[in-house]
Amino acid sequence: EAEDTMTALTRFKSGAMGVIEATTAARPEDFEAVIQNSLKSYFTTSKYACILFRQQRYGSIVNLTSDAGLGEIGMSNYSAATEGIVGMTRTIARDMGRYGVTCNAVSPVAKTRLFPGSVDSYRTSGIYPTPDDRAGLGLKEPGIGWSDDNSPEDPANVAPLVAYLACEGSPNANGYVFGVRGGDIYLY
Repeated sequence: EAEDTMTALTRFKSGAMGVIEATTAARPEDFEAVIQNSLKSYFTTSKYACILFRQQRYGSIVNLTSDAGLGEIGMSNYSAATEGIVGMTRTIARDMGRYGVTCNAVSPVAKTRLFPGSVDSYRTSGIYPTPDDRAGLGLKEPGIGWSDDNSPEDPANVAPLVAYLACEGSPNANGYVFGVRGGDIYLY
């Protein structure tokens, strides 16, 4: 049974206030912890990889990021860190491309022990935009379906793209952010 517009709007405002309170209640230490464990770890490993790759005039860096940077409710610190990874990926690609080094990012959505369900199953109502809406993805073409034995949200479906980007077979892919969701691969 559909709820009326006023009830939905009231619930949205209550949820939005909860998000504002969650964001404003976050301590600077909480923000720093996420940046330290997420963004800085990518910076540190990339820095030393770039030194070696520049010397050998070849190398591939593949960073993993998240759709949270598109705007995730109550996660401003994690959203900032994931967009920082995207910006760093593109900057490294520009800086190191002249040395034959590529740097790309992959933003996967997959079922894991940490994240056992789809994003939409965790939404409290239908009024929040879906990840596809936020990413600006259109509808799938009719008739295209998943035909593999495992689930389209299986993490094993992400690995082939990461392996391809890390090998010599993808020299022209540099500075891109690839999304992988439900068997589809797309560019941001």
